[in-house]
Amino acid sequence: MPWASLQRGAVVCWLAFVVAGCAAPPQEDDTGGYRSVWADLFPRSLRQEVGSGGPYADFIAAAAVEDAADPRQAWRDFLRRHSPPDGDYEDATHARLVGWARLELDRAASLVAGDEAGAEGVAQRLRALARKIEQGD
Repeated sequence: MPWASLQRGAVVCWLAFVVAGCAAPPQEDDTGGYRSVWADLFPRSLRQEVGSGGPYADFIAAAAVEDAADPRQAWRDFLRRHSPPDGDYEDATHARLVGWARLELDRAASLVAGDEAGAEGVAQRLRALARKIEQGD
């Protein structure tokens, strides 16, 4: 009865595969799956060629960070480079980028602290700001 033995062997192999899969669940991503609100709302902007070194290019680089162990770092770096200590911005766009980055940093800090409600509150503020920007305010 080689057929029955072959079937029994296939079933045993299949069960071993299933049990092994259940015993060792896949590792969860410990980064929290971070994605900036900017990246969710304006994904095309992340694919544009923007050069390097200016406020917009550095902002896009920070906004494009995903699944970082600490998503706050990219926003801190942007703010350190582009927040004028005297509040003298290059133009309105520069001021908006810095304001947006501060909110993204607040949201990232809430996520790192496990404060989902706080992070969602900041995300709502960012979405409202995006609507204003789109309306030309």
